[in-house]
Amino acid sequence: MIVSLGQLQQLIGDFNEIGLAEFRRILGEMTEKPAHDIDSFLVGQLLDFNGNRNMRAAIASVLANREDESLIEPFGAVIEKETEVGLCKECILGLERIGTPEALQKLQYLARSKPNPTIASILRNEIEKMNQSEPVQYYIEQLKLGNHNPRLSKNASRVLCRIGPPDVVDTLFKLFPDMDEMAQVEAMRVVTQLGKSVHLPIIHQLIRENLEGLSKREVLMDILALDQEEDKSTRVNRFLNEASKFFSDSKLAKFEAFREKLFENPAACEPLLDNLKTGDYTYGLDFFLESVYFIQRNQMAHARKIHELTSKLTHARVTRYIHFLSEAALAMGRTTHQALDQEELRLKSVELCHDLLRILRGDVIKSTLFALGHFLRPQDQELMTRLVKISHVEGMSRLLERLRKLEDAGFMDFYLDVAQNHEFIEVQDKALQALCVIQGIEPRIHEMLADENPNVLQMGIRLTGETANPAFIPKLQNLLEHRSNIVRAETVKALGRIGEESCLDLVLGAMKEAKSTALVHTCLESISQIHTPKAITALKDFASQTRVPESSLYAVQLLVGYYNHWRNPMPDELLEMVMPLLKSWLTSNQANFRNDAYALGSRIFCWRLDIYQQLRDMYKEAISVLRKQVNWNKEEMAKAEEGLKKLNNLYFQVKDFQEFLKTLKFKLQQPIQPNPQARTLAFERILNHLNNSDFPIEPSHEAMIAQFVTTQLEQTDLSWREEDLLYRIAYFAQDKTMTEALKSRLLSVPAQAKNSLLDALVKNGIGLEAFSPPEKIHSVLIVEGSAFFANRLKSILEKGGFAVETATEIDPALKMIVEKSHDLVISEIQIKEKGDGLDMLTAGLKRAQRPFHVIISTNIRDDSVMGRVQALNPKAVLYKPYKFEDILQYLS
Repeated sequence: MIVSLGQLQQLIGDFNEIGLAEFRRILGEMTEKPAHDIDSFLVGQLLDFNGNRNMRAAIASVLANREDESLIEPFGAVIEKETEVGLCKECILGLERIGTPEALQKLQYLARSKPNPTIASILRNEIEKMNQSEPVQYYIEQLKLGNHNPRLSKNASRVLCRIGPPDVVDTLFKLFPDMDEMAQVEAMRVVTQLGKSVHLPIIHQLIRENLEGLSKREVLMDILALDQEEDKSTRVNRFLNEASKFFSDSKLAKFEAFREKLFENPAACEPLLDNLKTGDYTYGLDFFLESVYFIQRNQMAHARKIHELTSKLTHARVTRYIHFLSEAALAMGRTTHQALDQEELRLKSVELCHDLLRILRGDVIKSTLFALGHFLRPQDQELMTRLVKISHVEGMSRLLERLRKLEDAGFMDFYLDVAQNHEFIEVQDKALQALCVIQGIEPRIHEMLADENPNVLQMGIRLTGETANPAFIPKLQNLLEHRSNIVRAETVKALGRIGEESCLDLVLGAMKEAKSTALVHTCLESISQIHTPKAITALKDFASQTRVPESSLYAVQLLVGYYNHWRNPMPDELLEMVMPLLKSWLTSNQANFRNDAYALGSRIFCWRLDIYQQLRDMYKEAISVLRKQVNWNKEEMAKAEEGLKKLNNLYFQVKDFQEFLKTLKFKLQQPIQPNPQARTLAFERILNHLNNSDFPIEPSHEAMIAQFVTTQLEQTDLSWREEDLLYRIAYFAQDKTMTEALKSRLLSVPAQAKNSLLDALVKNGIGLEAFSPPEKIHSVLIVEGSAFFANRLKSILEKGGFAVETATEIDPALKMIVEKSHDLVISEIQIKEKGDGLDMLTAGLKRAQRPFHVIISTNIRDDSVMGRVQALNPKAVLYKPYKFEDILQYLS
């Protein structure tokens, strides 16, 4: 569910009207996916100590799902200050789920300092449980709770996925036979994340066992569905026949005695029945035996009760099987991907996928298709033939997206088959996109464009559009002369997707010669895809000059849709053309024009209040005319009123937008007191103002935001909270000067504010890879006051195959760092009493063209200096004297 901050605020405001259970359900749906502004708002609500505690407990439960280290402090603050047990429990669970050493230290601190005896006892109990064994073992015990406590079991699996060592999978597999269905599902979730190729045979075995169990229970469900439709004699005989399949030879004699006694004297066979029962209704045996017993004795109420119980338990067990197989399929996919060099194991996975795809359950099919993306290969022709008929859109789309990355020409025929024959357009488009990245597809396209088979020709034209290769324009130009309107329409679509300026003239020519309204509209749609001023002008001219009202309306719809989609305000000259046309359609005698116009007018996007006021007046007049009719159309009236409602919303949005910008400008220009409390409050007000708005920020206001952030970052005494707020404000602006200021903070940013800083940098086009040092080290700079020491170290490293340079003074070293982009800098802390090596490295990390690794070589062991060293996150700290060869281990 995609929600805005305003919708979430409305839900919070309606808490007392909804009820706690319903509030939890809706809140969970609305916040299922993390969102920066949503999560910030939720943290604020959690820390509102005057707020409703039940509501805050629900919010804590949602935030616990994030497993975000930045939530350690908010959770800790609530536990420290609150006395309500339920709320504190949720926050304790949140810290447990984060599971990092810092989170566990926070729990231990709170257990010692919390004055409330009940909450302190809960904290001590949790700490005691963890201290009794390793945290991993603690969470394994929670996972094993399964059906007894599903919430803790799910929580444990998520934590184990994050902190569990690889051998936790072996431990879980040993415990599998003793786990219930829920615990097995959660255990398989851990296997999905941490499993290795060595675990694949066990995964195969578990999938086979669960497929067999599911098959038996589905047979039982079919029997249960027929139960009420048959006469007594048929039901009894069929139940007895089914029951006989469950007995081994040693017990079959007892069953035959029970069957014989049942017909002779039903009342006397109860002891025999008790000896045969297993206590498991979901498997079927007890259901068959008790059903025939009660039916034969004409106790139909008891038989119905057994029927209902078995049906309920069987459905529950089938659901668990589906969940398990879905997760196991994902685990099989990831572990098979690690074993692609073992063809025998891969083929077993392929075979199991055949069986999994026979299960007509969406979750299993989706997971199986996800899994196949890891190990499907061109030689699996039989399986690919089946895949073309799979109707699961999300699963097929994900499969094709993953296969696309392989760029394997062996899949070409499979992609073509999907593109031509799959029932869903979305999947066909994914197949076409996959075809486009295959090297050597162009010759195949040329063959298809020359094929006389209309279906093959049309597919070739669609492919030219997907590849957007201008080299195909001449071929497409020739196809515009084709006799078939369908071929000409596909050709025009392809030209629109290529989007070159030269395509516009071809499409305009085709539109001029078009003899059908459908082809004209296809041409208009292609023109709207070219996205050039000339194309927009062509649409505008056509809309104002054509004598065909339907085509004029369609052209305006495309224009309005273009500006609406990109959230660009329509230019004044375009509005002047559209408004009179819209008025004529709203007052047209033809209902179809009026109906289209109602939707069209409500989609016009601009920042002019006078335009929206004119539109509102036009709609009110149209509605008034409708009401004066004797038998006015209710559906048309509903569309007109809906259009007016949207226009009213747009009118007030524009009004609010103007007020928003006015307020934002005022807040940004207000002087801020230098004390931390005043700064934090001011930053929070600005951020809340930005978060609570759905309006775009104009470039002039982005510049104001950037200037504000840059100015405030110059403060040297900012707390982590102030920095975090500033980086969140920076997210709303794009500015080169601000970006440089943000980059300079990356090395020293507090952990709590780092995510916000990275978000702002990514928003400004700085990829996260720009902050990662190179994986392999090739070039090294040695900054060393002793020339002998530097040359000796250089000789050792050069023998190891590294390119090495040296510097013995600060300024030349800094210049080399900035200009030459070394992979590693080995530096002293104090260089000949001429400068501070740590300051040099700090400046270098800020100004270098790309990140680099650092190794500190020193004989200084002072704790205060070592604090500055650790701030540089060095690859190693080597204390002199050391063997020169020892440094090679850090460069491998």
